[in-house]
Amino acid sequence: MELNLGEIKKDLKSSIKNKKCKIGVAIQFVEKLTEGQKRKNGDPLISHPLMVALKTSQMGLGTNAVCAALLHDVIEDYHDHPEYETYIEKEFGIDVLTMVKALTEINSNPSEKSKKSEIESAQKFLLATVPDLRVIMIKIADKLHNLMTVEGLSPERQKGYTEEVSKIYAPIAQYLGLWNIYLEIRDLILFKTDPKLYEEIKNYIDAESHNLQNKLDLIIEEIKIICELKNLKPKIYGRIKSISSIALKLQKYEEEGKFRKNRNKNRIEAIEDKLAIRIITQNEDECYTIIENLRKFFDEVEGSLDDYIRYPKKNGYRSLQINLIHPTEGIFETQIRTQEMHEYNEFGPASHIAYKLAAKREIDPTDKFDWIKMINVQKIKEKIDKNKPIPVKLFEDQVFILTPQKDVYQLPIGATPIDLAYELHSDIGDHCVGAIVNQKAEPLNYKLKTGDIVKILTSKSKKSVNKEWLKSTITEKARRYIKQASNKA
Repeated sequence: MELNLGEIKKDLKSSIKNKKCKIGVAIQFVEKLTEGQKRKNGDPLISHPLMVALKTSQMGLGTNAVCAALLHDVIEDYHDHPEYETYIEKEFGIDVLTMVKALTEINSNPSEKSKKSEIESAQKFLLATVPDLRVIMIKIADKLHNLMTVEGLSPERQKGYTEEVSKIYAPIAQYLGLWNIYLEIRDLILFKTDPKLYEEIKNYIDAESHNLQNKLDLIIEEIKIICELKNLKPKIYGRIKSISSIALKLQKYEEEGKFRKNRNKNRIEAIEDKLAIRIITQNEDECYTIIENLRKFFDEVEGSLDDYIRYPKKNGYRSLQINLIHPTEGIFETQIRTQEMHEYNEFGPASHIAYKLAAKREIDPTDKFDWIKMINVQKIKEKIDKNKPIPVKLFEDQVFILTPQKDVYQLPIGATPIDLAYELHSDIGDHCVGAIVNQKAEPLNYKLKTGDIVKILTSKSKKSVNKEWLKSTITEKARRYIKQASNKA
């Protein structure tokens, strides 16, 4: 993609009305710092902060966040110039400096071999250590643009980076309701992992986009008219399914043998529901009124109606779902729900991420998916407009600890190195003789804090465990092993 830096800067400075000056100063500062420098893929270095800032502005996060996005690499890349930190505070304020420093300190890099539980801990660690929601949203924009331009890295680093974004940042984008960014990331990951399939689907969508959009517009207009007949004015949204969504459909059709029945069709053409409609209503009664009327005007795919309002899924998901058939425009997927249901389904334990990770759609309630106490960005718009921090108050009863290898461990607040030692392995716990916390020796009764990097010291010669440790431990696992070892002694 050819970059037009002038247009990007113009869009950026006009994105927040009456705030051009502050953003313009940040652009000029970063331009001067990066003048003549290139990224590994050959793009001007300035292109990265500009693109991250543009995406931040599109999220509506306010002027301070846009400035922080522009300056997000300054402290890290120019650490030998401490005066830049002073300059940022003086020119842009403590709020911007705090965000830039937090962006510099974010660290997440799961191993390819990480288990799902470890990946989830890494996601939690990231959210628990970020003091301001705007910071994680800027970081996601940063990761998105880096993923777009990752071809400048070695194949090994490209694979590692794609893995990190896929496992950590894509799910968090989804949890936070950043759907456009989430879909962009998912499409990019498909492009990196299966470029041939990506190009096949993209070429089809590009060729058919005008036709598909016309189909959507017509369907939406007819649904509006059908709703107006009942004096209803719901919010109606339509979209062409993303490249990665169509890729999943292709896989499903292959598994079900559907392509054998449509040998004369292009295999993407053979996918019936490439269009999706979502209808958000005022209340439950309206959901049923709307679906009743839609079924009078459109045929339906047999057996496709699911009433998850009267009969919610076991994890709490509620919505009416049906595949309808337009007489000229084909099949379109339809979901009808209230705003409250929508927020729960998208942001709560029944979010789509749960479905994708679970073996079955009808999963039992579990804390695997309700740990993310969702933050609805729209409800905190007032704080965003005032350029104030948006606190992320998650996991207040937990601490997240890093090992020197950057593995993440989640422990209850008040846990000590002994608790961590037994969490690592019972043998490590039994032979624990000390702990190095953030490169400093600490006693075994030291209360661990989120973000601590902890190395457990052990003795090979004999077990160190003793009953006194029970006074300095709070996890059930540690206490159980200490009692067992003490009884044997």
